[in-house]
Amino acid sequence: MGILNSFLGFHLRLAQEASFRMFARKVDELQVRPQRYAILTIIGNNPGVTQKQLSIASGRDKSTLTAALSDLHRNEFIDRRSVPTDLRSSTLHLTEKGQRLLEDLTRHARDHEAELDAIMGPDKAQMIAWLRKLTAALSAADVKSDDDD
Repeated sequence: MGILNSFLGFHLRLAQEASFRMFARKVDELQVRPQRYAILTIIGNNPGVTQKQLSIASGRDKSTLTAALSDLHRNEFIDRRSVPTDLRSSTLHLTEKGQRLLEDLTRHARDHEAELDAIMGPDKAQMIAWLRKLTAALSAADVKSDDDD
């Protein structure tokens, strides 16, 4: 692996991909992409969230979310409702079918998280703290970079 062995970003990506593959195997019978779980969770916890707010909360750009939201809407997991004061905007809500899917995904996510807990042990809380610190610092640097443009 050469220099990649010492690159944090490379190892973060490998860990993320391994975790996503493991979760994907768990939810395979639901016939939904595992990446949709975070989107459904945020919408479920914030009925009426806009795509822009969802983008910020999930760390994904609006254009990346568009395809996922279209898929979720087409499969009747979410509703889009127009905002009367801004016709270009819509709010997002789970449908009953979406709520049931979220409940199933959450059950699998809890099982998955228990497996990660077993792997990480007591270091998990520290790892999450470090990842939050890293995310905050990189996000702040990203915002500063956008301000400089």
